[in-house]
Amino acid sequence: VSTQSTGEGGVKLWVLTGDKMETAVNISQSCNHFTSSMKLHFLTARRDAESVRQTLSSLLKLLEGTANDSRGQSYGLIVDGTSLSTALTYCPDLFLRTTLLCTAVLCCRLSPLQKAKVVRMVKERKTNPVCLAIGDGANDVSMILEANVGVGIFGKEGRQAVRSSDFAIARFQYLRNLMFVHGHYYYRRIATVVFYFFYKNVVFVGPAICFLFMNGYSPQTIYSELQLIGFNLCFSALPIISYGLFEQHLPPTLLYEKPSLYKESATTNLLAIKYFCSWMALAVWNSFIIFLFAFSLFYDAGGFNSTQRVGGLWCYGTVVYTCVIFTINIMIALKTRFWVWFTHFTIWGTLISYLVISYIYALWTNPNVLWIHETNDPTYVFIWLAGAAIVYLTVIIVVLLCVLPPVLVMLVQHHLYPMEVDKFRRADWLDVRESRGKRDCCGYATDDFTLDQYFGVGGRPAEGGYSRFTNSTYGSCNATRGGSPTRGGSPTL
Repeated sequence: VSTQSTGEGGVKLWVLTGDKMETAVNISQSCNHFTSSMKLHFLTARRDAESVRQTLSSLLKLLEGTANDSRGQSYGLIVDGTSLSTALTYCPDLFLRTTLLCTAVLCCRLSPLQKAKVVRMVKERKTNPVCLAIGDGANDVSMILEANVGVGIFGKEGRQAVRSSDFAIARFQYLRNLMFVHGHYYYRRIATVVFYFFYKNVVFVGPAICFLFMNGYSPQTIYSELQLIGFNLCFSALPIISYGLFEQHLPPTLLYEKPSLYKESATTNLLAIKYFCSWMALAVWNSFIIFLFAFSLFYDAGGFNSTQRVGGLWCYGTVVYTCVIFTINIMIALKTRFWVWFTHFTIWGTLISYLVISYIYALWTNPNVLWIHETNDPTYVFIWLAGAAIVYLTVIIVVLLCVLPPVLVMLVQHHLYPMEVDKFRRADWLDVRESRGKRDCCGYATDDFTLDQYFGVGGRPAEGGYSRFTNSTYGSCNATRGGSPTRGGSPTL
């Protein structure tokens, strides 16, 4: 099942083995790597460079001529170690072009060094694909180390492959869960985490840069020492950590049963420059709105509280800082699709802790703060601003204006230009409403239908719906060398 699902997920699967050709072909056919409708071509026992070149050239013409065939004929290529060595020596480009057009490739009677050379050849393509190598023995170590991502299997062949790999699994069937569930999640999580760190720091620094035009380009800052220290340490760290650990934009059972969803994520480079520019444009917009409204609030010399005092530099900086903290935390809340108790604790707890810490800091640094009315002390301004209703209104308006652009973009994308992931997410949301609160251990709705019925394909009802998938179905994986099973680019296994 894992072998067949890799093709559905848009992943090209190559089998590199040291077994004899007959044994390797039988194994490939038994695990659906070679299907019954697939036409097999052999490149074996070829030591002459001209013979190898002619065979590959004729096969390449055949594959290029049937590339746009509506019948969808698939082709498989079988290469042995002798022919592979000749091809890699005299015509590596021709060999690579031919094999990439094949549906499945089987390389048999290979040495460990030849396995590593094949992986290096595919990895060094101009398109920079991401290569994953999986093995269970010491003869697979060189291949695992050469690949972008290495997976080792605990088996009877020893632990050498596991010790050299990025991830370790108990059985080959768990590769499906590792790639299409965990890999799908981790790729989207890390893309958001990376861009969010840039975003929140630009929003934090942006108003201070705009303030340079108002203070004669002096080194005066608008933030106090506590605010500078606490921003990355206390008031913006936990929400994005929670997102990176628990975010699930689709149920794991759906990703497991629909490998085609992986194809869209793998072919879409979520770390592309266009996504980075969109995050930076949003950060510049947010910092400009925060600076503009905070500056307008203090521009009126008539004051805005019961003492009719305008407030000083620290008052202005505190209002800006409060708007920044609320904006960046509400923004990550809008990006979150899977809510657990820790997510609520980190996001709403961060906002509450900011208010509590600021108030306690004011009382602790100046016990008489409740009886004085001077605004030139940065430890007093928070309590002084807490008594002004216009400050609350400013923070609410600023946060709404900051989150308005991404909300509009999400609405337009989901309803007018939906991706396949958006369609499945909407279907899951509708199912949550119809399930009358029934939810599985992952927090998603349970039903009594298969996913094919669920999306209008048809079929018999399945027992348990989502709940029939257990942890034993998924298997388990352990990180041993570090790394991520998916990164940007075209996937190649």
